Amino acid sequence: MFVLPYRSVIKIAGSDRASFLQGIITNDINLVSNSKFLYALILSPQGKVLYDLFILDRADHYLIDVPSAYIEDIVKKFNMYRLSSDVEISHLHNFNVCLSKSYISNSFSKEPRDSASSYYRGFIKDELINGDIAKLKDYHLERVNLKIPELSIDFFPQEYFALELCMNRLNAINYQKGCYVGQEVTARTTYRGVVRKSIYKITFFHLTEAAEISPGMEISSNEEVIGKTMQPVDINSLALLNKKKADEVIENNLKLRLNSIEAFIN
Repeated sequence: MFVLPYRSVIKIAGSDRASFLQGIITNDINLVSNSKFLYALILSPQGKVLYDLFILDRADHYLIDVPSAYIEDIVKKFNMYRLSSDVEISHLHNFNVCLSKSYISNSFSKEPRDSASSYYRGFIKDELINGDIAKLKDYHLERVNLKIPELSIDFFPQEYFALELCMNRLNAINYQKGCYVGQEVTARTTYRGVVRKSIYKITFFHLTEAAEISPGMEISSNEEVIGKTMQPVDINSLALLNKKKADEVIENNLKLRLNSIEAFIN
């Protein structure tokens, strides 16, 4: 077991907690349980990803795993939407978000974004857990192979649309639930089939070159910009690419270029 140092925990209690979240998140809160995380997003009115949430039901409250860098903004947004609802929102400073290769307790469940993941995700209270750099790196290697982008590492709030990041494939979007902020844009884009970008895994030719890459760098093919990088892990990285151009690169076995660095779609 090891801690995810960039994630924190919020508790939401009160009799209106379900209806409160239902109007905000992209997934159906009625699908949450005490044995399985519900993965969901908070979107901007334009449909871009603001924050992601892993929600677990605890009978009389929810425990929600959120990105640490934006926890104050998330609590502030929740309080803005709360109005007169019976909802109590608190930051649980004494909780850690952890990952494990095995089931530990009823606060752990399988990674909800992809059934192929080998990890359990959960919460540990009142324990000092040392960060394990090697285990954390193994996790990032696996999720890159599964094409799972990580908020605050690969991308940042207001940067990309949910469907560009393939969040529908990652079980974050429910098309049968009611309205939420950003729902109209997301639904319209889905039904019109006009998602022009997608997540790809790219591989650099040398490990030393990967060290020079940072999120947001432009990726070119035949001197035409076709997308941007995310955070590399060893010689691999996720990238957001124009789907039409990426298909041409794959079909013609072309190289990608990031400044003077070469890579290929893997």
